[in-house]
Amino acid sequence: MKNNKTLAVLLTLLIFISSCADFEELRVNPNEPTSVAPSLIFTNFLPEASGPFSGTYMTTQHHHSVGGDSGPVLYVNYRGYFYHKDIQSLEFMVEEAEKIGARGYAPLAKFLKVHTYFEMVRRMGDIPLSEALHLEEGIIYPVYDSQKTIFIQLLEWLDEANSEIDPLVKESLTVAGDFYYGGDLSMWQRVINSYTLRILIELSKKADDSELNIKGRFANIVNNPDKYPLFRGNEDDMKYEHWDEDGFRFGLNPDSPSAVDRTVVGGLFVDLLKANKDPRLFMVADPTPAALAADPNAASDFDAYAGPYVSTALGELQSAKNAGLFSRVKNSRYINYVGIPNVFLSYVEQEFTLAEAANRGWIPNAKMHYDNAVTASMEFNGVAPENIAGFLNGLGAYIGDNIDGLEQILTQKYIGFFQNSGWEAFFNQRRTGVPEFAVSSENTPREKIPVRWMYPTVERDTDNPLNYREALVRQFGSEVDDVDAVLWHMK
Repeated sequence: MKNNKTLAVLLTLLIFISSCADFEELRVNPNEPTSVAPSLIFTNFLPEASGPFSGTYMTTQHHHSVGGDSGPVLYVNYRGYFYHKDIQSLEFMVEEAEKIGARGYAPLAKFLKVHTYFEMVRRMGDIPLSEALHLEEGIIYPVYDSQKTIFIQLLEWLDEANSEIDPLVKESLTVAGDFYYGGDLSMWQRVINSYTLRILIELSKKADDSELNIKGRFANIVNNPDKYPLFRGNEDDMKYEHWDEDGFRFGLNPDSPSAVDRTVVGGLFVDLLKANKDPRLFMVADPTPAALAADPNAASDFDAYAGPYVSTALGELQSAKNAGLFSRVKNSRYINYVGIPNVFLSYVEQEFTLAEAANRGWIPNAKMHYDNAVTASMEFNGVAPENIAGFLNGLGAYIGDNIDGLEQILTQKYIGFFQNSGWEAFFNQRRTGVPEFAVSSENTPREKIPVRWMYPTVERDTDNPLNYREALVRQFGSEVDDVDAVLWHMK
């Protein structure tokens, strides 16, 4: 974040507008003509970046909460929501922007529309899109579009957004209401293209589909950096910072001692770092209390670190924690009012995505992108340059363009997602199976993690039952809205 004071003002506006009006109220009421600043709608629609050490990162098994009133990590009740009416507010934003000549909002509205639909389709499968965009024309029961059709449309919108924002960047135009980049459209152009890579890699299992053209789209972006600028380093991340002021402090701070005491680094994450003597372990965790009691100088000993697996029974976890057998998150790094940023989209993710694409043979330079990603992740976590070089020339050296190299990239990407980028570690694991998540009856009676979200119950009960049932049969062969049903793009 370039200007914390700007962020404070904008987030205050966000809180105000959220408490005073929902998206429906921001739309034009023909009986009560009104006008809303596009910046307010934009602020309210910006995607939220999950806070570090929130429940999201327990779901991804990066950390765990043990003690007090903590419960198990549950993989149950996966049900989605349709945001079609919310998306209509983006059209209103563009209309209001046109009235005042604020041209920067139109391409950003396309990006935000893509993000909203992407989060729905990747969770639930086929959803209404083509007719859902015209609900005001009297369409009551919109048909469910196929995932393939939706993904093609999303990629086209992103390409249009990039083309439309480019001349505005050259004019140095800005927008108001932006708590990520302070209105800098050149940074939003990089977001649009980096986010395109996120969607393309989500479709890796459909790489040979000629209509989707995953390989060609990857190559086109990589081979035309002037047309499709990407993130250049950690400084370009889509993130916002914390500071010591009411409402803006880092969540895991000295004012929350019980949360601090409960929060321990996840066993899966710790063991992946220990396997290759990864120096990031020393930067994100403290040795176990038992290890420190035995040796006060244990901080540089990989064996002094351990974490719980979410599949273990709560009673066992509590007993082990009471015995000092789990590493807490690093006190000097996280237990303060600033902590680390909330990151929505990062250079680290981008470079690992490019490394994977290169390993798969779609673009060149897998090692370069892998090294870029690991280096940036280590720099983000405060690892010294000499230790980064030692890792990349030692146990962390890129294995090569083969299946082992692919697993290495995916594992390192999971490590790079520690406390950032929301559900991306989950979705990458769902797509690739790397790393293998721990799960037991502690987490779900079915002892397996859902692979999709069910549709909203109102679709089944009242809003659109015929099209709802038709979509289920078309995708899965029955009318069962099943969390274990595999989505088209995951096959």
